[in-house]
Amino acid sequence: MKLYTLYVQKKYVKDIIGARGDLNSYVLYAFTSEKELMDGFREFRNPKIFKLKVSKHVSKEEYNQFQNKNSINELQSYSLLGRNPEDPHKTINIPVVMTLQEKMNVDTFIESDPINEFTTVNPLLFGLDTIRALNTLGYLYRYKYASSTPTGYTSYWDYVSEQLETFDNDIGIDDLTDSEYDEFQIFIDLMESTF
Repeated sequence: MKLYTLYVQKKYVKDIIGARGDLNSYVLYAFTSEKELMDGFREFRNPKIFKLKVSKHVSKEEYNQFQNKNSINELQSYSLLGRNPEDPHKTINIPVVMTLQEKMNVDTFIESDPINEFTTVNPLLFGLDTIRALNTLGYLYRYKYASSTPTGYTSYWDYVSEQLETFDNDIGIDDLTDSEYDEFQIFIDLMESTF
């Protein structure tokens, strides 16, 4: 079996790897046993940054040991949610060959979205214009799933929804803005230095 490994060239280690890298050596960035995955990865990356090494006679046991030690660098094909170029209000799944580390970076970015930190603040504390703005940002959608249930209601959202309707019939449970992340754009932004 073959092992395809991609190393960051010495002069790019600091830019790509950051503080984790040793400036005097090549650093493993990606690997796979599948030529098609490596080709798919390299097709969209800056070839000056990476050095490819192909080990032609690797046993299954050696590959498994390498894989266990470096699993975060393994290439896989992932599906990222992105904007449809024909209709930017819709999303599509975009297949992307990336390392597990890159996928984790995208997921961590989304999970650390600052708006998620404040979804326990009752939107009824704000005026109607602010509530509309929060809905546009997807706050009300997130708040629906992050809140505890008050006495006399089946869910906290039932209470908030009832109160919102006293302000304005324009905002209710059917009118929530479900904000979706453009995972593909986040990936491009985070991995910009490798393209």
